Amino acid sequence: MDPPCPGAPRPGDPLEPGVAGRRALFGGRRCGIFAPMLDREMEIARRLILEAGALVMARYGKVAGEAKAAGEPVTEADRVANAHLVQGLREAFPDDGILAEESAPRPEWWRKRRVWCIDPIDGTKEYIKQNGEFAVMIGLADGKEAVLGLVLLPAQDLLYYGGPKLGAFRERLGEGFAPAAPEPIHVSEEREFSRMRMAISRSHRSALVGEMAERLGVRHEIQRGSVGIKLGLVASGEVELYLHPSAGTKRWDACGPDAILKGAGGRLTDFYGRPIDYDSSEVQNRAGLLASNGTRHDEIVALLRPIAEAAGLK
Repeated sequence: MDPPCPGAPRPGDPLEPGVAGRRALFGGRRCGIFAPMLDREMEIARRLILEAGALVMARYGKVAGEAKAAGEPVTEADRVANAHLVQGLREAFPDDGILAEESAPRPEWWRKRRVWCIDPIDGTKEYIKQNGEFAVMIGLADGKEAVLGLVLLPAQDLLYYGGPKLGAFRERLGEGFAPAAPEPIHVSEEREFSRMRMAISRSHRSALVGEMAERLGVRHEIQRGSVGIKLGLVASGEVELYLHPSAGTKRWDACGPDAILKGAGGRLTDFYGRPIDYDSSEVQNRAGLLASNGTRHDEIVALLRPIAEAAGLK
């Protein structure tokens, strides 16, 4: 991996729309989003995710949900966007593995050094409800680590993207997903639990989350759909915590947002403090997801571990 560039962007730094603006931030050097190793990956993934977002929005309010084998909903929009993303990434990067929610993985996917993780609609329940709280997500894992991520909120014309060596950005897109000036984002620096804000699921709020919030002394909760949206709130400093104490999420839920959050200075682990390991045939995040702004992450893990153990998270 290339070393990070100096002078990483921070919130409030001025940037012009598109490629030229992001490069100008680093005086023309190929840094940040344009590190040579991931330049092509980011450009292709960006094009594909915006195209998939258009496919999803063309069907918004026009499709009904069906139940998958596991009971989770799926729509025609999920399948169409999934197929578009898989085909585009497979054509562009034939040597990489692909793990996508709505298609069966090829048996050798997890043996590849690089794996693309795709969630065509993260928050299908919210998509069906038409409340705008859903996302299209692409992540790239290199070995154990998520190195690049994009999360598009197509109903809100909002795009998050970045990675651990790239920084993190938020772009408020124009009409038809036209490019706009990217805004560097960073996690908040709040350390006091009583002032921390926690993003919680709109569809999966559990008594266990309430018990954990009480243990930490966190008083402020914000309900949102989509793992990607909630982790985007942590990355942009709008909340400090996100807790998902169950095995209900998969690698495609985590990979893209994980890369962005790390680029913004935050942390995502399971409830035992272990980073999510993408170099594995395991698809489920069996020990849950715990995201924070990083200021007291290890302490949070220590405080919540007994609750996680009692709940059977492993």
